[in-house]
Amino acid sequence: MIATALTKPEALDLPFGSRTLDRLKTYLHEHKGIGTKRSRIDEILVAEGLRWRQQETWFGERVDPDFAEKRGASPRSTPPRPKKVR
Repeated sequence: MIATALTKPEALDLPFGSRTLDRLKTYLHEHKGIGTKRSRIDEILVAEGLRWRQQETWFGERVDPDFAEKRGASPRSTPPRPKKVR
């Protein structure tokens, strides 16, 4: 399932350039004999660290689990409210 999701549709001789969960589900059922719900496919892909890229033709690379740590703290976008003087 993971290998198929990471393979461009053209490399599998599929007649489309973009992948959807429905198309992946159909391919897995017809060519690999894997029958499962699309929501379960999505859960498995997310658990493997894959994320859907809207404008791409296949699933993106695994998400770096240390990204937030490498990036560092985000700057505050909103300054704290001033305290009221009584």
